[in-house]
Amino acid sequence: MTKAEILAAFDALPPYRRFQALRIAAGEALRVWRAYRLDGVPLEYSDGIVGGHHTVDDTLPARAIEDIDAMLGGRFSDPAIAHGYLEPITAMQDGDLDVPGTVELAYYAIRNLHRLIAKQVTPTAHDRQPTSHDEHVVFSQICNAIAATEAWVDEWWTRVWDAWASTPDLAYTPRLSEAAFDALASGDLATALVETDGAVRAIVLALSGQLPDAVTAAAATLGATLTPELRRWLEAHLFALCPEAIAVEPSRRYVVIRSTQCAGWNLVTNQPEPVKYLKDGSLYRLVRFQHHGSIFWTAGESVDAQGAWATFIEGRIDDPDQERIWSEVEIMGVRSLAAVGGGVIAHHASRVLWSGPETRETFGEVAVHGAAVDDDGSVVATHDGVRVSIWYRETTIRHEPASCARIVGPAAPRLVAIGGQDLLVVWADGTSTTRLLE
Repeated sequence: MTKAEILAAFDALPPYRRFQALRIAAGEALRVWRAYRLDGVPLEYSDGIVGGHHTVDDTLPARAIEDIDAMLGGRFSDPAIAHGYLEPITAMQDGDLDVPGTVELAYYAIRNLHRLIAKQVTPTAHDRQPTSHDEHVVFSQICNAIAATEAWVDEWWTRVWDAWASTPDLAYTPRLSEAAFDALASGDLATALVETDGAVRAIVLALSGQLPDAVTAAAATLGATLTPELRRWLEAHLFALCPEAIAVEPSRRYVVIRSTQCAGWNLVTNQPEPVKYLKDGSLYRLVRFQHHGSIFWTAGESVDAQGAWATFIEGRIDDPDQERIWSEVEIMGVRSLAAVGGGVIAHHASRVLWSGPETRETFGEVAVHGAAVDDDGSVVATHDGVRVSIWYRETTIRHEPASCARIVGPAAPRLVAIGGQDLLVVWADGTSTTRLLE
């Protein structure tokens, strides 16, 4: 392919994929900057207007690349990066900071790419949205910084597609078989009892009016001794156990998901329950009702021809006349999801990550093997295979770190679930703990 053909193909990609492609190219710009700064001698300049003396932060381009990666992974931009560029960029424009032309282009390219992605991820009222012209400027700056040839452009394009081809899909296995999904989508609970197992079968038993059997089956699935305390929790909150397959609004309706499929059934009319606003290119992973059924959440992955590219969260709120979208967001970067409710908590090897329509933050530095969110979306419970952490999100409204309480049990935690304001922890020795959340 010629350079013109490659750029035409680049323009045809969705924005997130173009950002990924430019991020790969920006690695070349970073190499130019690092080669220039190999001597380690401080790069200093004086402000020609006020006479101030400044030393250039050699680490800024690399930190900007790291922040680009963080944004492409679903985080908001670090404002310190944009602030750090203000003075040296002004100095370059005023002629106070003099560096070789190729180095200046490399420096600009990384900064401009960072700005483009930050505007897309955290737009403000006065920001104009990035255009294809802005992206071409970044690419041109990189090409001129490294004296790129047609061969390099072709190699870059190959690397871009190799990166996409080598990205593994998230390892999700649908909890429902095709037959189980079809049975539940058509309200055929008798067939669903045959086609389901585990927590889903316990829920189907409850839907069929067999609550005592459902509670017994749920305890067996959890591997937990059915104590009076656990029985009370399951009788009140059994439907909270399997958000990766089914959400139930008691006595009224349920919704089931299976990868690209999402369907509802009305328990009152015994008819299909239309699920509106479903979009193409969605892989459904979690589903739940919140606030006594007034809010319905789905979460999963947005996909395109190259695969999954974002985590989506959609909240729908019931109106007396019609269902309407209440919250809708696509967060760049895909993550294995553990819980949904006003946002999502991801499985992670070392961090508790909260991603929502208006806030993306790290609660703490512990692993997430499982998680649950309360009915208000203000409390999150996670476990790391050793202990349970309870994160109180309401403090984050005041831009303070989420407060945390911890529970250490008699064995390793195996499951956390929240029904209403009641937390359930099942431990590996078969014991369980219930706790009313503050």
